[in-house]
Amino acid sequence: QSSARPILQTSNNEEHICNVCHKHYNHRQSLRKHVRSVHDEVRPAKFNCAICGISHTDRHRLRAHIQDVHRSVQRHPCLLCVKNFKHKRTLNSHMKKKHEMEG
Repeated sequence: QSSARPILQTSNNEEHICNVCHKHYNHRQSLRKHVRSVHDEVRPAKFNCAICGISHTDRHRLRAHIQDVHRSVQRHPCLLCVKNFKHKRTLNSHMKKKHEMEG
């Protein structure tokens, strides 16, 4: 990692991209939160995930990471087919694309 502060960039389709790890976010605020919690050198990340090694700045963010990334909890079922989703926004996107419905 360089000592320079990560730069926030936006691609043409309004996806926000982290210059350090190249993760994509739909909202600028989500990217800023990611940069603060993962790459910000002002608050060093000291809570490491035992599964993948990624570091977070506090225990709460580490727990949220483990829940979102490593646990296959899928709380949002599609009522029209057999698919299940971790996030409501993913279900909504599925409904629009696959069933031509607003989520």
